[in-house]
Amino acid sequence: MKGKELISRKWQGIVAAVLALVLLVSSSLPVKAAATAEFGTPARAMPDGERWEPLYDRLMLAADNQGNRIEYAQAIVEDAGEWITHLKEGGQDASALEEALATFRGQIANAEETHGRAVEVLSAHAGFDEAGHVIATAEARRTILKAASDLRQTHLVLTQATLDFRLALRTWRQAHKS
Repeated sequence: MKGKELISRKWQGIVAAVLALVLLVSSSLPVKAAATAEFGTPARAMPDGERWEPLYDRLMLAADNQGNRIEYAQAIVEDAGEWITHLKEGGQDASALEEALATFRGQIANAEETHGRAVEVLSAHAGFDEAGHVIATAEARRTILKAASDLRQTHLVLTQATLDFRLALRTWRQAHKS
């Protein structure tokens, strides 16, 4: 008796699995057909050359925004320098702040250098014409990869510099609470 029960359970499991598979396959086909009818045929894949054009535009925008961020960091350096001078005139020990500011200046200079390389690569627009259209795919790819790498490196340096400087300011303020 137990053997028949085991076999029937086994067959029930197999039949249930087959029905589930048939249901799954049959329900997915009409959905795909309905989606194609509603939205039209799928868009064609972009040719390799056209693929780089939006990336070039995006990198140009990123380079402009990053340049603004570097200018803002330079303004912070000037303001912090004035604040440190004011603190020293007031008789406070600001040596830790001066050291942090010097480090921040150095990191900003490093970021400016890598940013300059990225802008130079994008300005040369190897592989692209004046309008930003691809004329040589391999060169365009190299341009994109090099500029993206330099912009990423600049971003990482700026971010770390900002975090380090903020930490130094916070530490100094906590040590010099009135």
